[in-house]
Amino acid sequence: MSEPETRLRILQVCRADPGGSGVLACELAEGLHRHGHEVHLCAARRPLRLRADSAVTLHEAGFAETEPDFAVLLAVRLADLVDRLGIDVLHVHYAWPFAVSAALALGWTRRRPASVTTLHGTDVSQVDPSRAPALGWALGRADVVTAVSSWLGALALSSVPGAPAPRLIPDFVDRRRFHADGRRGPPADGAWRLLHAGNFRPVKRPLDAVEVFARVHARFPRSRLVLAGEGPLLPRVLARAQALGLGPAVEVRGTVADMPALYRTCDLALVTSASESFSLVALEAQACGVPVVGTITGGLPEVVEAGVGGELRPVGDVAGLADAALALLSDPRILAAYGRRAAATAPARFDAERTLAAWTATYVEARARYDRAHG
Repeated sequence: MSEPETRLRILQVCRADPGGSGVLACELAEGLHRHGHEVHLCAARRPLRLRADSAVTLHEAGFAETEPDFAVLLAVRLADLVDRLGIDVLHVHYAWPFAVSAALALGWTRRRPASVTTLHGTDVSQVDPSRAPALGWALGRADVVTAVSSWLGALALSSVPGAPAPRLIPDFVDRRRFHADGRRGPPADGAWRLLHAGNFRPVKRPLDAVEVFARVHARFPRSRLVLAGEGPLLPRVLARAQALGLGPAVEVRGTVADMPALYRTCDLALVTSASESFSLVALEAQACGVPVVGTITGGLPEVVEAGVGGELRPVGDVAGLADAALALLSDPRILAAYGRRAAATAPARFDAERTLAAWTATYVEARARYDRAHG
């Protein structure tokens, strides 16, 4: 790939867990490197989505996110990296506490890069009200604040005092890896594979996925529920599956490195969350030709077009979610049509190359904005 007109040194900061913010940071870092920028990534440890052969330079923080003084320790680390590496753009993913760390770091760096903060979801929706003023202060010191969905941007404005209006730059999907080629065909014996992927936390309502699957399994006894991810609710999910007599029908995959391959072995994705700011799982599944049955919450309706790439029902409506799943699985022709539409429309709506170009333009604008403000 040819050199970009403006080659930037970019330092991204992200969480190390397999949640959406860390996934997007890694995908963005890889994409920006392909576009000719020098990209560095800072996290508590190596993020799952950062490939072993990645040309992105990883800087491990040297301390865990659970450290009591994590925000201050991270600020010190970022200040050192900014000055030592000659960083042009400091981009933090997940506002709390990374935006605070960035604002502190830029208070004593010798070199002042452009500062960008991306809001991802629970960093806004679940922030402690006592911390909201500090978060608003930190966001106000960023040159640009972005959000992954319109819903999340509106929530930030209404719940974080002093927060500037975020710019919408949604997540994206790399169609070179997330595609439907090689996806399995419909099983002849009703051995459908339903996928629930993500962090097993209360906000994801994974127990609802088990209840939905129980209704599907009653109609299709050879069906299977694939669980991908880790989290504190996983033991309860497995216990509930055992109590319902579903134990042998549940496949526990844990943390999965090759998600595209997993998507292509599944027939339907369940996103049963109480809140989703975007849902990369829903986007990636659709890109791989897997329809989504999910909840009407947050930014998820911006990702899943009901009647096109999936169906949406109210949060907690287990019966409605199960009925939607069964309606698709009971007619393979309808299910296949949803899969084709999903694979055609989702990657086009959230195209990687278009989004990477938008990010480069945002970085250049952020740098220019700071220069204008400070002479």
